[in-house]
Amino acid sequence: MGISVYPKSDNLICSFFEELISGIDCHMDNDTVLLIVNNNTAEIFQKEYYSFYGKKVIAYALELNYLTIPMIKIADFIFYQDARQKALAEHILGFEIPCASLPTIGAIINSKSSNEYKSVNFETPDKSDIFNTRSNNYEDMLNSLLVMPLAHQGGLDNTFEIFRHSFLNAFMQIDNFPKNKAAIDNICDLNIFPSSRKTLQNKFVFSICFRNQQEKIGRCIESICLLKSIDDFGVVVVDDASIDKSVEIAEQVLAKNKIEYVIVRNKERKYAAKNFYNVIHSIVINDDTFIIELDGDDFIKPHCNIFNVLNPAIMQGAQKTIGNFCVFNGRKFKSSVFKKEKIATNFKYPRNLSKCSTWYHLRMTKRRILRAIEIEHFLESNGTTWLKANHDISVHSRAVELAKDSIVVIDEELYVYDISGNFHGINGTMDRDAIIEEWSYGTYLLDEPYLSKLYIPLFEEPQKIMTENNTLVHNPFYE
Repeated sequence: MGISVYPKSDNLICSFFEELISGIDCHMDNDTVLLIVNNNTAEIFQKEYYSFYGKKVIAYALELNYLTIPMIKIADFIFYQDARQKALAEHILGFEIPCASLPTIGAIINSKSSNEYKSVNFETPDKSDIFNTRSNNYEDMLNSLLVMPLAHQGGLDNTFEIFRHSFLNAFMQIDNFPKNKAAIDNICDLNIFPSSRKTLQNKFVFSICFRNQQEKIGRCIESICLLKSIDDFGVVVVDDASIDKSVEIAEQVLAKNKIEYVIVRNKERKYAAKNFYNVIHSIVINDDTFIIELDGDDFIKPHCNIFNVLNPAIMQGAQKTIGNFCVFNGRKFKSSVFKKEKIATNFKYPRNLSKCSTWYHLRMTKRRILRAIEIEHFLESNGTTWLKANHDISVHSRAVELAKDSIVVIDEELYVYDISGNFHGINGTMDRDAIIEEWSYGTYLLDEPYLSKLYIPLFEEPQKIMTENNTLVHNPFYE
């Protein structure tokens, strides 16, 4: 147990805070990290992940902008530097931080996982902000805020000593807040069909997690079964407490085709992140297995021998592939959709949505890589609740980083992304003739509020940026 500074660096800022915390008693109940929030930290974090899970994180905001705001949500507590930082934080976060009489430092408690504190009633003022006109969604990023005023102690005339005393006093008060972790299943907790296997260790395993897909799950599994004479594979089906006949259809198709399979039928909803975590850690037991993910409403492209494409990639040393897909709206297929996202393959920035589309189908990843991904990538920002959506972006940002130079990008369309029907996650029900052309990256983090609930910070380049004379201009990144 003790206190550390992130990032580790010999620059003056980090050295200053290292000296500042040197006088703090290290007999604290939790490991504590002082997170220096500035552009340098955001750049370091984007390139190399650091796990804060299970630690108490205190953010000290030196710079607040589109690069650094994603780092703030890691924090359990936020120190703002001065009145200007406080005003800028309010401007970006979209709600008013209550005032308090402070010396040179203020502290905000972000009690994300506690209900015992009274929430601040926040207001969203009119503003043209650093991101774009819809940044008020960031109000959900830091919910349940409290002010912790730091008393001015008399008799300390030296400015640094006043600052130091207030800073250390805040640290000691913070130690009173507990840090909880997520509950994990083991294989005994899974409701596995008696007719199926318990585990799989094939060369390839298709993972299908779904809910209420009786109209499409048969098509999904049939598209896999057509490959059965080609290579060694198994299928994991996880039914997330469907109230239709999805799981019965899935079992019938698998049994008919004599495929090695495991069927898990959840008695209550666990959502895709926890279901996929269970596939990785409990059902697939061979570290050399390649796990291929399909949504229950999607399918392998017809007349496509995917193993003729994936096996050569493996021969090249691939531990992970990022593929290509076409879109189906219930009536017609369309290729070359999401063009901007397809070319976003800067694997040095896996957490930047504008630079790297880690979610792109068809995704194949070696189990050894997936098993090494820290649990927080499957969790909401409170560190205890499993993600209800968007786990593919969170999990595969880390998978790309762990795979390093063992990633192969596949141009051939192997996957069909079906956007038709009432149960697809794209903006609710879409018109049957609609084909969405691309995500609006540059505003995606703001347009999709749930992304702000992910434990890990995600970044993107804004469509507009603020110039030195406070004018919003188009970001040349998108040209």
